[in-house]
Amino acid sequence: MGLECLPLEIFYHILSHLPLSSIYQLGATCRHFHAKIHQNESFWRFKVNHQNHLLFAVEGGEGPSSDLDLSFTPTGLIRDPSLLGYKELYLLCSHEFQEVLKGLRKAEVHREYLPRLLRSIVPKSWWNNLQSFYDPNFSVRCALFGPGIESPNTKYLVHKMIKSHTNLFDATGFVTGLPGGFGSGVQIDFRKMYQIHLICLYTNSERVRECQSGIQRLKAGNNMLIASETSEMPHESVLQLLPSLDCIFFALDTSKYEANLEEEAQFWKSELEIMLKGLKFCDKKNLPILVLSCSNGDEGRFSVSELAESLGLLTLPSRPWAVFNVNIANMDGMTKALDWVLYHAHKKKANLEYHQLNSTKSKASV
Repeated sequence: MGLECLPLEIFYHILSHLPLSSIYQLGATCRHFHAKIHQNESFWRFKVNHQNHLLFAVEGGEGPSSDLDLSFTPTGLIRDPSLLGYKELYLLCSHEFQEVLKGLRKAEVHREYLPRLLRSIVPKSWWNNLQSFYDPNFSVRCALFGPGIESPNTKYLVHKMIKSHTNLFDATGFVTGLPGGFGSGVQIDFRKMYQIHLICLYTNSERVRECQSGIQRLKAGNNMLIASETSEMPHESVLQLLPSLDCIFFALDTSKYEANLEEEAQFWKSELEIMLKGLKFCDKKNLPILVLSCSNGDEGRFSVSELAESLGLLTLPSRPWAVFNVNIANMDGMTKALDWVLYHAHKKKANLEYHQLNSTKSKASV
C-alpha cells in the first residue's frame, strides 16, 4: 500500500513529522499529491489548528468556521484579508520559514528557495516583488497601548521587550518621536532579523495611572491620550503619530482576579474604539490591530474568540486584526503575534511595490 492509499488521518499524522520543505517536495511529485497537499485547505487547517493552536477567522466579519475541530485550546485568532488561506498562515508560523528568512539575510541559503515557497501561495503578479522578505533593512513602526501595559499584573510585558538582550528581543537604540518627545520609543532587534520600532503610549505618569482602571481610564483628565470626554477622539499628538505606524498593539490584563468581566470588557472596547476613530480620521482604515491578552501563566479569563467578540473586532469590515494569548513570564505567544505583524507588513510592501512598478510602466508607455 502506497501513501496515496492511506486514510487521511494517518496521512496527516505522517506529514506532521516532516519539515515544511519535504511536504512541499512531496506535493510536487504528482497531481495526486499536489491536490492532496497544495490544494487541500483541510490539510493546512489541521496543521494550523493542531500544531500552531491558531484559529483563522473567515471573511465577511464572521468568526471561526463553525465546523472547526476544537479539540485543542486556541492561543491565537487571526483575521487578515490579505492571507489567502490556512496554507499561507501555516507558512508564516513555520519555524523553518523563519530560519530560511534568516539564512537569506546572511546569504547562507540559495535565494530561489524562498520564492519557490511563496510562489505556491501569493499571486503570480507579485513574484517579482518579493525582495522585502529578505531585505536586511526591513523594519516596522508600532505603538503599544492599553491597560495591559499599566496593570501591576502584566506591566512587565514592556520590560521583557525593551530590557532583555536575547536572541528574540534585543533593544539596540532609541527611536525619535514628534517635536517635544511624544512618540519616541525603542528600537528592538527581533529574532536577530527585524527591526521593530516600538512606541509605548501610557495614559499618564506611573503614580497617577496605578490608581486608574475601568471607566477612570476613559476620562480625559486621567488619560493624556484622549482629547476630551465629549469628542471621544485621541489627543492631537496621537493623531499626528498614527499615520507613521505599521501596526497598533492593544494590551489587556486578562489574568484572574475578582471583577465584573462584562463591564470590564466594555471599558476595553470603549478604549479601543477611541483609537479606531483616530485611525479612521487619519485614513488608516486598514492598519492592523494586534490584541495581546496578557497573563502571568494562569489561564486567561477569556478565550481568544470571546475576547474578539467582546471588543467588537468581528464587526470590522476590512481591517486586519489578531488576538493572541501572551504569557508574561516567558513571553510565550508574543513571537507568533509578531511573526504575523511582520509578515503582513512584508506583503503590504510587496503589494505597494507591485502597484508602483505597474504605475511607472504605464506612465512610460504613454
